[in-house]
Amino acid sequence: MPALKLFFSCLLILALGISAAEATAESISDVEKNLSQQKSDIARLKKKLSQLKVEQNQKNKDLQATSKKVSSARKKLQQTKRDLDATQNKLSKLREQNRSIKLELNKSKQQIRKLLIAVYKNQDNNQLKLLLSQESPQKFARLLKYHEHFQAEQMTQIESHLKTLETFKKNEQQLTAELVTLQDLKKAQQQEQNKLAAAKTSQQKQLNKLRQSLKTESARLNKKQKDQAQLNKLLAEMKKALEDINALGDSRPFGSDKGKMPWPTRGKIMRSFGSAIAGGKLKSNGILIGAPSGKPVTAIHSGRVVFADWFSGFGLLTIIDHGGGYMSLYGQAESVIREPGEWINRGDVIAYTGNTSDTDIEGIYFEIRQQGTPINPKRWCTGRP
Repeated sequence: MPALKLFFSCLLILALGISAAEATAESISDVEKNLSQQKSDIARLKKKLSQLKVEQNQKNKDLQATSKKVSSARKKLQQTKRDLDATQNKLSKLREQNRSIKLELNKSKQQIRKLLIAVYKNQDNNQLKLLLSQESPQKFARLLKYHEHFQAEQMTQIESHLKTLETFKKNEQQLTAELVTLQDLKKAQQQEQNKLAAAKTSQQKQLNKLRQSLKTESARLNKKQKDQAQLNKLLAEMKKALEDINALGDSRPFGSDKGKMPWPTRGKIMRSFGSAIAGGKLKSNGILIGAPSGKPVTAIHSGRVVFADWFSGFGLLTIIDHGGGYMSLYGQAESVIREPGEWINRGDVIAYTGNTSDTDIEGIYFEIRQQGTPINPKRWCTGRP
């Protein structure tokens, strides 16, 4: 608009016959005003961009903190569920033992009852039996003594059963109380996880709006290159630190299962290995599998977790060392549930899908590296995700 205004001013000057000196002075003044306005606009845009970057950094930190809380809450909830299952198991076994003891107790009571009835009948006819029977009184006395001894033994057994039953009842009451406590804890933890998930969703939406304001090809390229360089540095450091590790959890070498491994999760491939990213200036080192948040992510092979935390550009990231120079990476997770140094087997759940990286697609970012170099996961995993 200022340039158009200047053009019409020049036409007006010529039409009115104003002197060249006056025209030049007015043109310079207009140019200076135009330049001043442009400088002001640039300064204002720079200030706004700077504010947006500061806000984005803060939102990233908030999202990172909330993601870690969600991950921690999920771990606690899973532990509570395991404790709950174990307590229910104990309670079931205890109740089964109680039923067995009650059956034994009833049998003993029946035997005592029959014995008492028999003794009672014998007592009524003792004198008559002694007169009519050819057996000696000594033999009859021994028989009565035997019955008394048998009765005493049965009573001792009943008392023992009753004591054991009382102990089991106390244990059952204690386990029932523990079960109620764990159920309450599970409910509270579930509510807390739901709150954190809602907060994370809100933060993610806010961050997405900021990302739209700051999406330029050059900025994305610089960030991608920086993230890749940081990841390569991290992998190189890990490789150096793990050179002394020979034995892994699985006796089968990673290389021997090429083309037979399972995919880490089920979903649709949203970005293939080697596809263009950042405006075609970079290529993807892995595969992005689209899946709803919260779906389990499993290890493709046994190994040891060497990294499980937030990593710039990859969100919540888990890295597993499989030995022989092979590593697998699982990024942008909603939560990670393994710790560095932990040994895992193929198929073990290590994380849950999400979108904590710089992409708007929910799922999991998956890489395989050999001696630090990215290789195509399609050649190692069987079928399709």
